Amino acid sequence: MALFVICCFFAMSALPVEADGQGSVRDQKLVIEKGRKSLGAASLEYREGVPFLTLYGGYYDMGYQYGALMKDEVRSAYGEMKKSIDAFFTLVPPVLRPLARLMYNCKASKKERTIPEHYRQELRGFADAAGIDYDTVIRTIFSSDIVGSLSCTSVVVNSRGTMIHGRNLDFPPTTLGRYPLIIEYRPSGKKAYTLVGIVGYLPALSGLNDSGISVTLNISFLVEENRKAGMPAGYKIREILESAGSMADVDSLMKGYAGDGGWFFTIASAGDKTGAVYDIAGGDIRKSPLAQDFVFVENRFLHEELNFRYKHIEESASDLNENRVCKVSEMGKTVRSVDTMAALLRNTDYYGYRNAHGKFTVNNYETVQSMIFLPGSGDIYFSYAPMYAGYARMISYNRNTGKVAVRSPADPRIDSAEVRELLASADRFYADPVGALKEIRPEEANLLQINFAYLMWNFDHDLYDLGKLVPAIDRFLARYPDDASLIKIKAEALVGAGRYAEALPLLEEGLKSRIAAAGDTMRLHALMARACTKIGQSERASRHAREALDMLSRYRLNDEQKKLKRELERIR
Repeated sequence: MALFVICCFFAMSALPVEADGQGSVRDQKLVIEKGRKSLGAASLEYREGVPFLTLYGGYYDMGYQYGALMKDEVRSAYGEMKKSIDAFFTLVPPVLRPLARLMYNCKASKKERTIPEHYRQELRGFADAAGIDYDTVIRTIFSSDIVGSLSCTSVVVNSRGTMIHGRNLDFPPTTLGRYPLIIEYRPSGKKAYTLVGIVGYLPALSGLNDSGISVTLNISFLVEENRKAGMPAGYKIREILESAGSMADVDSLMKGYAGDGGWFFTIASAGDKTGAVYDIAGGDIRKSPLAQDFVFVENRFLHEELNFRYKHIEESASDLNENRVCKVSEMGKTVRSVDTMAALLRNTDYYGYRNAHGKFTVNNYETVQSMIFLPGSGDIYFSYAPMYAGYARMISYNRNTGKVAVRSPADPRIDSAEVRELLASADRFYADPVGALKEIRPEEANLLQINFAYLMWNFDHDLYDLGKLVPAIDRFLARYPDDASLIKIKAEALVGAGRYAEALPLLEEGLKSRIAAAGDTMRLHALMARACTKIGQSERASRHAREALDMLSRYRLNDEQKKLKRELERIR
């Protein structure tokens, strides 16, 4: 009840919609000439099919310029995002949807209150010019923080004195890969910088400033939020880009910072010829500098004690992390150029299996942007696509000269039948998850449909009968026979259907698998304990229960794992 009252307070508290000191930007005339739009000094032009936006002045002015010059694109992007946000709420029982909406709005409102005032001025200008309600802007830009994900790979290499900073942005839904945007910010009295981003998303995802400082952002999901958070991570990155000229400056700006959750800032400094990853767990921040000219991060803290303290085992030690960590560890040390970095970001190997489309590889079904910074020269290389953006054509852009060109054509795999099928499945899921589940043909399901169905089944067992997918899972186990993550899903289906005799040998096989992340191994032990209990093998059940409990005890527990722990303690 107390939480409900607090939410009502936030929801009824009006977010500010009027900006002070709007200046004369509203009075400027929008000019369109030869395909180029301008509003005062600000401009928008498409080059190689990609919008390049240049903004000048104070924050309200820059926001207004953004909204005015890209009004059509912004309204289109926000319309697509609204569909995905609305689709999320279809997973909630109708009677609870108003409360779920209220909770969502409360979280967005809470985040808005941590944005520094000058950035809020920018958001007000943006909303005013685009003709979009300010509250809608806030709820859209924070949607990924609240109901989505931001996985990503970030890598920094010092190649004989040249800093190379690569990243893949894994940022669903797929529609985001259809809205690329390069923004040149020229804020009054601060450093100029370039953001490689998404239309309508004003916090930074990645950027490079005039001093050769580049920054990329990854998320790290924590079991609990930090309630005493500072500014949102994307705005902290903008502050760094506007202010920092060296790694020492970055260190100073990070002192005392506290994020609302788990994040990673990956930094490269051309002037210092070094880089670092900052693990951010609320207010607990740890720095990992380059070691042997190389550092990278996925979605697991580099300081292992933070994973145990703040994350649960099935997120930190998951199949989604493990393969990428292994592959980047292997390939990252060989990066010496833009081409070799691009090869890494394009990679779709899964523990030795080539072209493992549908598995969570470095370049994967959530990768909507792939990019490389050369902070010393101002060169930026980028590609966008609804998924597998590492395969898309790569555009080169020099922020100092303004030169834009196609560096390399698309990899043919981006248009393969397999990837097209995965894209159709993902688009359908993000538009209507319940409808997408109903349309799955069990014997023909692809890997993405299997994973989506399992995700929804974990959310609510009544949403899907996992047992229907056993034939499709068997088809992929023929391709990946040593993959514990697939064995886990099949075992969940068998145990849930009471087919314990079939499940036991499968679970034993899974526990011996070559490809087995710790989170999957824990779940296999737990399923073994449950199945053995059901058929009266109490000693065997107890042994596996103890194994699962030991693995769980090293990490924080989410609500479902707390329930599992109680079940396993009874079996033990």
